[in-house]
Amino acid sequence: MPMNGDGAVAPALRHAGVLYGAFAVALAYGMLIPLVPAYLEAGAGSTHVALHSGALAAMFMAGASVAAPFWGHLSDRIGRARVILAGLAGAAAAPVPFALSQGLPELYLFQGLAGVFFGAVAPVAAALLFEDGDPLGSGRRLALLGAATLGGYLAGPVLGGWMGGLSEAARDALPAREVVLMALAAHASVVGLAVPLAWAGMRFGPRYAAAGDARGAAPAPRSLGAVILALSAAMLAAFTLGGFEISTALHVRGPLGLGSRAVAAVFVACALGMLIAQLAFLPRLSLRTGRTAWAFGLLAGVAALLAGVPLAASLGATLATGGLIGAGLGLAIALLGLQTAAVAGRRRGLALGLQNSAVNAGQAIGSYSGGALFAWLAQGSFAALSLAIAAGTLLLALAARAQRARIHSNGERHEPGKAARPSP
Repeated sequence: MPMNGDGAVAPALRHAGVLYGAFAVALAYGMLIPLVPAYLEAGAGSTHVALHSGALAAMFMAGASVAAPFWGHLSDRIGRARVILAGLAGAAAAPVPFALSQGLPELYLFQGLAGVFFGAVAPVAAALLFEDGDPLGSGRRLALLGAATLGGYLAGPVLGGWMGGLSEAARDALPAREVVLMALAAHASVVGLAVPLAWAGMRFGPRYAAAGDARGAAPAPRSLGAVILALSAAMLAAFTLGGFEISTALHVRGPLGLGSRAVAAVFVACALGMLIAQLAFLPRLSLRTGRTAWAFGLLAGVAALLAGVPLAASLGATLATGGLIGAGLGLAIALLGLQTAAVAGRRRGLALGLQNSAVNAGQAIGSYSGGALFAWLAQGSFAALSLAIAAGTLLLALAARAQRARIHSNGERHEPGKAARPSP
């Protein structure tokens, strides 16, 4: 591949800009989470604080889900670099409507725009990092991307909470509306800084043709079925995450009788489990064959852990269970992303964009299901979710087995005497 500058330094610079961009857009989203309720309570035109707090967060995810496949497809046609830079620039400019008129509709518009442009960063960055460099290092690079994104999601609420504390301390001197405006100014600055950093990496690092690298030039005939299977499994994993989060939050507040800080601690444990597991194990597991088989094994283990959540009678046991569940789901989703990238060929950007949408949709459905089942079955909701996840995993594993058998059969029919090429 053509290189500009030193062959070792240039890829590192390219990766640093892209990784910081993913961290910045995730941090900017998380920063508003603790600030929005205070803004609404201060008289933003609505008394339905809880309703709008949830709807504003959903607006961001909806924008990202709808836009991600479009951005991924566009990156397959015009190149990854241009789309990532456009996404970062758009995310940096997203606060402008609220800066001009600080009302609730403008806040919804900001969240929608931020989500749309975030959809141009995460899946396209995954495609770029998968292609950028030694194929054996793709797992390590995608693990770093996952760590950067999760780090942003964790650091954002911390920074937003600190800014909210300024408002609470100053009261009349620093209204909540002004604090939200300060947070959006910080959003523009943090994400805006990613644009020149990412551009420097694109400029001095290796360059690619519009449709990706040579590994995407000749997709195998089985790629569509393999992509659909990986997308379905990723959606099931995200469904599991959503169901676990909501059911466990209700379990902590109900039977355990603990407060919001305990719920937040469980979510942090889950996120840290994801982050540590991806960094520690994904580079090794990515080099093994049968990525979907590993993902199915992890999902089966998570289903068993989920059934045991009601047995965790203390916060410490619940935190440990949450960490293990987060580790299993984080690894499963990352392995399925690698599988999708490996088999998608020329349409790698589109496939990863569709996976981003599938994960968001699966988590949303899981969250609703977790809440509804807990309202209906209470502690029995964990067993119900566990059975549903185990059944879904079994069905997908059987589908994967049938697909492999069909591939081997076709290979033997069309190329007698030759061994069929194994699945990635």
